[in-house]
Amino acid sequence: MFRSLPFIRKPKGYSRMWIILSLFPLLLSSCTLGPDYQQPGSPAKAIPWSASEQRNLISSESLFSEDFVEQEWWHALKDPSLTDLIDQSLQHNRSLEIALNNVRQARLQYEITFSVFFPKVNASTDFQRHRRSSNNPLLPGIDEVLPGGEPELLNNTFSAGFDASYEIDLFGKNRRSVEAAAAELEAIGFSQREILISVLAEVGRQYALLRGGQNQLAITKENIRLQAETLRIAIWRNEVGEGNQFEIARAEAELKQTRARLPIFEAQISASAYALSYLSGQPPAELLDRLLREEPMPSPPELVGVGLPFDLLRRRPDVISAERYLAATTANIGVATAELYPSVSLTSRAGLASNASDDLLDWVSRTWLINPQIRMPIFNAGALRKQVDFAELQAENAFLSWEDSVLNALREAETALARYAGERDRATLLQEAVQASHSSANLAAIRYEAGEDSLVHLIDAQRQHLANRSALSQAQQSVLIELVSLYKALGGGWDGTITEIASL
Repeated sequence: MFRSLPFIRKPKGYSRMWIILSLFPLLLSSCTLGPDYQQPGSPAKAIPWSASEQRNLISSESLFSEDFVEQEWWHALKDPSLTDLIDQSLQHNRSLEIALNNVRQARLQYEITFSVFFPKVNASTDFQRHRRSSNNPLLPGIDEVLPGGEPELLNNTFSAGFDASYEIDLFGKNRRSVEAAAAELEAIGFSQREILISVLAEVGRQYALLRGGQNQLAITKENIRLQAETLRIAIWRNEVGEGNQFEIARAEAELKQTRARLPIFEAQISASAYALSYLSGQPPAELLDRLLREEPMPSPPELVGVGLPFDLLRRRPDVISAERYLAATTANIGVATAELYPSVSLTSRAGLASNASDDLLDWVSRTWLINPQIRMPIFNAGALRKQVDFAELQAENAFLSWEDSVLNALREAETALARYAGERDRATLLQEAVQASHSSANLAAIRYEAGEDSLVHLIDAQRQHLANRSALSQAQQSVLIELVSLYKALGGGWDGTITEIASL
């Protein structure tokens, strides 16, 4: 399957080419081997989202528009506390700092790879003192002789100069290496932005859990107050002879059961506050007082700009990162292919050398060396060919990973659209249920206080109203969580001013 892809072609005529090139390497103009990368076409079309179309058939209320996605989505919620937490996370979150350092490392690696285009020049100075064996003179018969007739066994050598080496990139090995390193740098950069989107989405999710828990706590406390009033009425009715101990016990049990819900919501609020402290890179003590102050849950915008599926693939960092890795692995095929062909390198040295330090700088002490080299692969048991096959398989996997990331992005976006629309509709219906149960509970309280109905009916009405209010609060929390998930699935959170923070 992979060899049929348009950006793959295998080298031809290797057995003839290397003989010709070994004879005339310097007469050939440089070329670049391996496939030239072509960005794969997108399977997403410029058509509306399926989930959006299906919902429009069910409801006349429009929730989505084809406008561009709100990249800094938290501004659409108009909540200063959430915006401040986002800003703190952008500046102090440790995962983002680690990701930025990974990008810096990739940039340095790219710059190291790019240095292959330049010759390597080194300066060196050297001093050697050497004693030869008396039984093994360097040049028998012509060794220097001391005044006593003994040969000179000690020798000093002073040298200073420059070494330079350069590999001629005849077949594009270095160019493909730099091409691969550049693509990998871009891939890591977009991976960092993917982490950024995940961190910001988690801040939004934990903030929704925090405000949702506070809302649930407030509802429970209000119901405790109403049930305490019901208990007071039951006691009063018993005292005047219109009630009984059963009504008192029933009202007291209902009150205690409701009070038992308080620790659950208090623990949820604290857990979300600790999570937000961690995400914003601050100790809990610095944020806890501010986070625990009750504030209303932010309301979602009337319309959410979602664009079109075709636009999604230009916004999702994971999709772009996968495409860049595909480009890098494709370039690596050229690197492996170039190893099949001869390489030409030049080495030179210029400097000074002398047996005495006092005449090292004389003109006659000059020395130089020019050493061109041609290296040709003759026999390697097929290892170089297998390296090309290995690089092609890596590129094939990268292509499959890119396709997988595209399909996954479309799946996540469609799912998020459907879930957000479903939670919005559920919240609307629960709002109507709360209004109806509120009227029922008020009427039951009036009838019970007037002695026209039993306490059982009142408690049932109050319990139903509490359940409806709690369900509405949970639905409103879920709406906000699903909205954040939708923005995450659509790739929101790194364009605009965030790009300056997310990139180097």
